[in-house]
Amino acid sequence: MCANKIDLDIPLETILRKNHGLFDIQIKVTIRDTEGLSLAYTPGVATPCLEIQKELGKAYEQTNKGNSILVLTDSSKFAGDKKCCYIKKTVDGKTWNNNASMIYLESFTAYYKHATNIDAYPMILDLALIKDAETLLETVNAVALSYSGVELFGVCPERVEEFKKLFEKLPTKPEYAFLDTNKKVEIDEMLSKKNTLLTSNAIMAAIWRVALDCHVFGNLGPILDYALEQINKDKIDLTKGADFESDMVQLVTQITEFVFDKKLQCDKYEKYNWKKLPLNKDYVLSKLNHYWIYGNKAWVEDIPKGYYMHKHKIPENSVLMHVRNRGVIEILPKLRFCPKRYKTLFTWENLDGIAEKINNDPSLVFELTCKNNYGAIVTNGTAVLGLGDIGALAGMPVMEGKSVLFKYFGGTNIAVVCIQEKNNPKLISIIQRIAPSFAIINLEDIKGPDCFEVETKLIETVDCPMFHDDQHGTACVVLAGLINATKLRGSKPEEMKVVMNGAGAAGIAVSSLLVGYGYKNFIVCDTKGAIYKGRPEGMNPFKEKLAEITNKNCEKGKLSEILKGADVVIGLSGPNTIKKEDIKQMNPKPIVFALANPTPEIFPDDAKEAGAYIVATGRSDFPNQVNNSLVFPGLFRATVDTRAPKITMEMKIAAGEAIANLVSPQELRPEYIMPNALNVSTSVIVATDVAKLVMEKGLTNKKNIDIDKLRENIHSFFIDNRLTDVDKE
Repeated sequence: MCANKIDLDIPLETILRKNHGLFDIQIKVTIRDTEGLSLAYTPGVATPCLEIQKELGKAYEQTNKGNSILVLTDSSKFAGDKKCCYIKKTVDGKTWNNNASMIYLESFTAYYKHATNIDAYPMILDLALIKDAETLLETVNAVALSYSGVELFGVCPERVEEFKKLFEKLPTKPEYAFLDTNKKVEIDEMLSKKNTLLTSNAIMAAIWRVALDCHVFGNLGPILDYALEQINKDKIDLTKGADFESDMVQLVTQITEFVFDKKLQCDKYEKYNWKKLPLNKDYVLSKLNHYWIYGNKAWVEDIPKGYYMHKHKIPENSVLMHVRNRGVIEILPKLRFCPKRYKTLFTWENLDGIAEKINNDPSLVFELTCKNNYGAIVTNGTAVLGLGDIGALAGMPVMEGKSVLFKYFGGTNIAVVCIQEKNNPKLISIIQRIAPSFAIINLEDIKGPDCFEVETKLIETVDCPMFHDDQHGTACVVLAGLINATKLRGSKPEEMKVVMNGAGAAGIAVSSLLVGYGYKNFIVCDTKGAIYKGRPEGMNPFKEKLAEITNKNCEKGKLSEILKGADVVIGLSGPNTIKKEDIKQMNPKPIVFALANPTPEIFPDDAKEAGAYIVATGRSDFPNQVNNSLVFPGLFRATVDTRAPKITMEMKIAAGEAIANLVSPQELRPEYIMPNALNVSTSVIVATDVAKLVMEKGLTNKKNIDIDKLRENIHSFFIDNRLTDVDKE
């Protein structure tokens, strides 16, 4: 034996600085080619969305909803009476800031995943905007749609009690469970007298595991009270020094028996549970045991007997993939789990010390927590792909698929937040309240013109970059494609007549960016025809702005008339809205971007037959896919790494030009004007070029960025799945 004792204790702050937090968001499925991309995102993801629209319960089967919770705080307990604070050292003279709470939530996230495979996503509500229990309940009800549970931590006791009363008075109870975990300190003090490796986090992890498997909704407080009573009376015997798993089995067993005895389970969701097994105690225990033995993949269902994926089409295979994996994203802790080490590492003293450092210097949240690489994708489901207003929950497979793209191509951790709210002021208010959780927010599938008002107001009021991808991501990638198509055709931007069909979110953003770049002869059509200054019908404030910068000659008429003598037509409308006859009357070598998804305005074969020189679509199964995934992963990587406060027009043009330049003059041809959507080097170039622009133009206050390190950062992610520092030494 070695006579010298080896000290393996590493300070929590050192671990946090090295890892920038405690967890990542991981992709559950493997993407190696366009087929995999088609299953996780477009066009395959449309079918799971439509299935959920018909039967909302299928969200538990086809997304991460059934295994995920929010660990949420409004920080009211920290900022209120010092007797209520977890911080043992005083914070006299300092105002508690939203960032300081993140370290607590992250530690729970890492623990819950390791202990019982719970996907727990941290969320901090803006302390200044959550004034009372009513506002808290309204916010929780709004954001809980994507999750099955909400843990309330750091909420002052009085507010929690009022929250419970208000919840019970709701005429229709929302489908999520909630649990007040403010007693964690007291629970740990009680457990310290037992000979166990279990902590308060283990108790909560066990409760959440049972609640999610049995679909228990509402207040889980009685379950917590029961578990603590059983431990206090040694009916759950944690005094024998048994191993972690044995103690957890005792705990989960007792909690499960309590749930079934009190009939708290929701039997109607039995068909959505693991492998469709009967909902009972054995089901819950076997599921947990399988996780401990086999890890995360233990819950992936086998392909049904007799089902051969090559004999089925993309929509069917996409549904199967989503069902087998229960969605396509999950939480991945950055630390290896050791119950004893976790118990000594995540002490309240250690967590309080980190929280106090961040409270003294809020910028440290980017060095010591996950926030430096943690964003959100937010939707209200009013314009999902080409499917329209199918509802926020039905849009969740698209949001998860988009999260996959963010991670796969750019390494950014993006949580999904679906909000069933069509009232713009209310939607804006909800997003404002959750914004402190994130380094960046992507607005997705919000219908026009609502999206303009929502984005504009949020940019003005929220202290993090805001990006509506349907507008600006589409605009960047269309610009990239059109730059190359223009080169190939031998034209100049200012010489070309460009006609856009569609004045929705994407159409207006594309118009603004292309006109700003130099395509001055630009006309936008909607269902009424060409938009022009002074048009008497079908106008709104956003179309009025379009009329100011486009159609300088005030051309009038329907799309077919406006396309006479046009060089480019860009479709951002709906299926089959461009006809062969329309293309035949355009100038020689017409360029056609038919970008509606999943069914384009005109299919490439028909467009070519009508004389089109270059055809692009939004689909992965045709050449020249105009795919937003070429833009946003690299753009977000650059924005997050440089901590740019907002995404500007200059940054978007830089992203478009970077993508266009990835196709060399030797490669450029009618069937290849865009780099492949799976070309991971695109993100590297976009991130580097945008970051250079940010630093050169002084678009951020951060001055110590090393561009070479920033470029190496994303290379590091692609090679060994981890990010590095981008700051100069």
